[in-house]
Amino acid sequence: MNKFTGYKKSILTSIGFLFFILAGRAQEPAYARQLFGQKSLVQAKESVDSFLLQNSTSAEAWLLKAQIYAAITNDIFLKDLLADGRMDAFQALQKAMQLNTLYTEKELSSDNYKVAFDLYNGYSDEGVAYFNAGAERNDKGSYALALTRFKKAAGIKEFIAAHIWVESPDVRNLLYSAKAAIAAGNEDEAMYFAKKMADRNISGYPYGDGEPVYKWLLYHLRLKKDDEGMNKYYGTMQLLYPSSDYYMLNLIDYYRDQNDIVAMIVQYYKLFSTNAHYNKPVNRLALIKDLYHYLYTNPEKNPAYIDAKDHNWGIVTVKRLKDTLYSELVRFNATDDTSAEGKLLLGKFFINQAVDNKKAGKKSAAINCLKQSNVYLKEVADHPHVTDKRNYKEALALLLSNYKILGMEKEIKKYTAIQKSGGR
Repeated sequence: MNKFTGYKKSILTSIGFLFFILAGRAQEPAYARQLFGQKSLVQAKESVDSFLLQNSTSAEAWLLKAQIYAAITNDIFLKDLLADGRMDAFQALQKAMQLNTLYTEKELSSDNYKVAFDLYNGYSDEGVAYFNAGAERNDKGSYALALTRFKKAAGIKEFIAAHIWVESPDVRNLLYSAKAAIAAGNEDEAMYFAKKMADRNISGYPYGDGEPVYKWLLYHLRLKKDDEGMNKYYGTMQLLYPSSDYYMLNLIDYYRDQNDIVAMIVQYYKLFSTNAHYNKPVNRLALIKDLYHYLYTNPEKNPAYIDAKDHNWGIVTVKRLKDTLYSELVRFNATDDTSAEGKLLLGKFFINQAVDNKKAGKKSAAINCLKQSNVYLKEVADHPHVTDKRNYKEALALLLSNYKILGMEKEIKKYTAIQKSGGR
């Protein structure tokens, strides 16, 4: 019995001694490194974590933890052991650099910062995967997840860039971050990344098309009535996309919202002179309609004159604006003589001129203006089958009104009957 007891004590002593040795080895980073080298990643993780509990100031151990956690994250069978292994690894890298910069930089440089780039590429690839899933399913949630990955990747890239030269700015990351934020409906983040792209004149090449980002930016700056932002980024957009008319048209919309008629006209003429393709009837007609709306919708709200020296236009009077409208109307109708809307607007212009002349006591001039108006209104009213229904009805009603003022009974009878029959 005594012999058995002695034997038992010997076994327990041996087990205790073995445990002591293993525990001691677990307190050495070299042991964790050995396990890591053997690809025993779970045991390596436990070993380095155990060591750091007692030795939290060891840069070597923190760097080793970063490498082990990064490897676990890249292992398809083990990655679910960690909620966000890449971030754990990155934070370990930061801790190592904080504790001993010279050692950590030397170790990372030995393999060209491989562990840091692996973390960066891992987040970037995940972000692209979520982004593509969002595009396939039209899913804002996927775009939001993509954005979080791109932001984490950007943080790691900044860490790398602080120690070695890398491509700057990170075009792919900024482009995808901006697009993901826009698609996710995250306006604040989208504005941040879009402005960041614009501040660096980034077009997105060769990773994708950045123009949708700039269109979104300009549109939302206009909605916010952000004069400073509009002025700051408009030039960048034109520089990057000189063949696009979107930016000039958006600026025209902006000046229209501001009721800045001269700036709007100047922008229209800049549009027309930039590219022959933009000097097309639809854009010329838009200018005409804007001028007409400004002059005749709420004329009492318009100033008698505008100081437009900043636009090299000097002092702009209402008369000058009306002269501009008239010359544009004549030009447009000469260029596109099939446009019912152009003829209708010219007919309405002469009616308004008749009103002005009547107010000024120029009765004969007022009558002449009505007669000129009838020439254009009649062209619309006499061609109901090639005219937009709304334009046709308006032209017919105005034509009848003019004939009544002029006392032209024969014409009144004719067009009244047409009006009652529907004319079509």
